[in-house]
Amino acid sequence: MGIAYRLALDIVNNLANTFGDSGCARVMLPLSPPTSHREKTMPPRLYVGTLQKAYHAQENPSAFGIYRWDHDGEGWRGPALTPTPQPGWLVISPCGGFLYAMNELREVDGVAGGAITAFAIHPRSGDLIELNRRKTGGNPCHGAIDATGRYLLVSTFHGGMVEMFPLAPDGLLGEAVVVNRHQGSSLHPKRQTAPHPHGIAITPDNRLVLVPDLGTDRIEVYELDAVQGTLRHLPEAALVLPPLSGPRHALISPSGQWAYIIAEMSAQIMVVAIETPHRLRLVQCIDLLPAQFSGLRSGGELVWGDDGRFLYATTRSHGSSGMPDKPGVDGLYWLAIDQDSGLLTLAGSRPAHGLIPRDCAVADGGLWVAHQASSLLSWHPIDRATGALGAAEHVLETPVPACIIPCPAAKTPYQP
Repeated sequence: MGIAYRLALDIVNNLANTFGDSGCARVMLPLSPPTSHREKTMPPRLYVGTLQKAYHAQENPSAFGIYRWDHDGEGWRGPALTPTPQPGWLVISPCGGFLYAMNELREVDGVAGGAITAFAIHPRSGDLIELNRRKTGGNPCHGAIDATGRYLLVSTFHGGMVEMFPLAPDGLLGEAVVVNRHQGSSLHPKRQTAPHPHGIAITPDNRLVLVPDLGTDRIEVYELDAVQGTLRHLPEAALVLPPLSGPRHALISPSGQWAYIIAEMSAQIMVVAIETPHRLRLVQCIDLLPAQFSGLRSGGELVWGDDGRFLYATTRSHGSSGMPDKPGVDGLYWLAIDQDSGLLTLAGSRPAHGLIPRDCAVADGGLWVAHQASSLLSWHPIDRATGALGAAEHVLETPVPACIIPCPAAKTPYQP
């Protein structure tokens, strides 16, 4: 057992009285802190996953791991670096005590495939302490933790696989217990010659998993049993989308009735009715860009607003391969959700604050956006009545950001 792991375990055990059913240490704090302690509201922080290079052709790396920004009540301080290779996607455990990085690598120790790295989060400083690492069959691009906190589900883009890893109560990653390889292709002669699962979305009842596959233009369906630790592929239930859609990521409504898909290659938002576990139905497609637009169409990310009335999306002018002859649009969009039908209306848009807005997240009354090619984060206020985004009010320089996770303020006793 390494020193770093023992330190992380001590941190968890010193704070926790017991381990909860969620598979995470449940931190038990006194209702009234002792007189030697006083309660302090801990400021919000940001964890930012990065890629080593903004472009494939870039000669030298410019980002080297996970970067953290902390707010001290007056302004943002950072970024602090935790080294780890190509952490292009990050997931935090339901209990908030652990962070998992998808290391988007094509090769690890001379063997094809990527990796996932587990970290414990220091409850006061926010420092990340590495626990362990597991290989994946391909380079992992997305992941999600089930509602029990016991399993991490991962999509591997170039491996064409979905994998499921058990999570121990102390945060350690186990070996994959499920590995399933997708089959098929679609029409694009370069981008869709093989499966490329790009996202993971789990229904609120923790029983169904939807996996957008960019390479096959399909939404694959899985049945999850967290008690038995099984993940069963239901290929007959897959939804076939229009050719050249290139589905990227998915969201599922709190009711479990609707899924919202952002299609990378067509820059559309698709509304899918989840009628039964074995039946999905496409009910709406919203174009983020005008029908007559002749430049690159590239959908980036799709996230919930904080009150469930709006979705926020991004499009990108280009990708990691560089600027095309006809660039697309680096844009931010907000869509209103009909609370009865689940259908969408494109309510507005504004230019992004930088190049390649790859990821975004709603926090602190606004939208944080990670701009891969401009190496910056921007925060845009949200008008709660209309959902509209304002101009950037905070800008944080961060190298090649690919994923951003805001952590809300929490309370903890501390020794002054």
